[in-house]
Amino acid sequence: MIMDMINDNGQMLVGYSRRRQMYIINTWLTRDRRRRYTWTEPGDTGSYQIDHILTKCRYWNSVYNAKAYPGADIDSDHNLVVDNLRVQLMKVPKATVRQRSNEGTAVI
Repeated sequence: MIMDMINDNGQMLVGYSRRRQMYIINTWLTRDRRRRYTWTEPGDTGSYQIDHILTKCRYWNSVYNAKAYPGADIDSDHNLVVDNLRVQLMKVPKATVRQRSNEGTAVI
């Protein structure tokens, strides 16, 4: 569950991610509370998780880390949210070039 409570916008996000076959990555991984919240209410009266990272279900296992950095200097009341991915690229074989024979052509 996304933090403690889900409001209407959270319900819409969950519905969107289900329709698009996506996972909400930063709620999937377990983190301590300090690494989960992404916005602090003015006056430090509350902390909430309102920024999310979505990924297709096909690639959910390539994400191995997603967390918020509350101390990042980004001049915002939101915390920086970062995820790390394992990307495996396939080697594409080079196309073979066929040699054309010049037999039967006249050189002038």
